[in-house]
Amino acid sequence: EKLSDMATPRSEHTTAMIVSATNDSTVLSACGENVVTPATEILTNTTWDARANPPQFQQRFAAGFTDRANIARMVGGIDETNKQTNRGEWYDVKSGWRLMPRMQTPRAKFPMLHIAGVRDTTNYYMAIGGESTTTSSTADCELFSLPTSTNVNGIWEPFNQLVNSGYDKVASIDTFNL
Repeated sequence: EKLSDMATPRSEHTTAMIVSATNDSTVLSACGENVVTPATEILTNTTWDARANPPQFQQRFAAGFTDRANIARMVGGIDETNKQTNRGEWYDVKSGWRLMPRMQTPRAKFPMLHIAGVRDTTNYYMAIGGESTTTSSTADCELFSLPTSTNVNGIWEPFNQLVNSGYDKVASIDTFNL
């Protein structure tokens, strides 16, 4: 069955899987280049619902991911002033987007990876490189630790730099290497 069109045509947006308020798995899409005012749409069956709470600020080319608790997160990207940002938000299905800690390095067009094996319980996600200005890239990497009882918002910390900087790349981890 064909999906309906989104209420707002968009690209450069964040897409993530979430568990909805009714405990169903669904898809969330937020922001993007053609969205003047930040917006979120949630896929309900085969229809996009634009009544979802909007993000607190505009982010395009952000890294979007779903964490181990099935919470959608959106970090970095290019903000409403066309500059790379280090801001981030997470989606609460009951009350909408909430702020999360800022990354140490503003960046856009970068991959995020969950850095744990099949049996690991590590709750770290890695931001790798990215576009640091409109004309340059960064080799900086950072780890985001999910919230715990001691770090209730989660925390970003620096990680080893890449040998070569880059952006708009795909990353993966095999047994030994990034």
